[in-house]
Amino acid sequence: MLVSGCSHKGVLNVAQWFDADVIIGGFHFSKLPLDEKLAGYADELNKHKATFYTCHCTGVEQYEFMKTRMERLCYLSAGQTIEI
Repeated sequence: MLVSGCSHKGVLNVAQWFDADVIIGGFHFSKLPLDEKLAGYADELNKHKATFYTCHCTGVEQYEFMKTRMERLCYLSAGQTIEI
């Protein structure tokens, strides 16, 4: 399991560098448009075995857009807990 506060748009590198089963952290995508570039990021992340728990700076709209392309993407809000 890897926990990152905010990956500062480096979540693709994080997923590639660490062969984690679970990655928790913000993707820093909140200001990105809902377009093919963001879809490409989702497709790339979906190639990894990790389950992603995102929060912080991903953006709710960006999360919802990516969720349509990623089965193993979950959103964490303040106060929520997960059991791994």
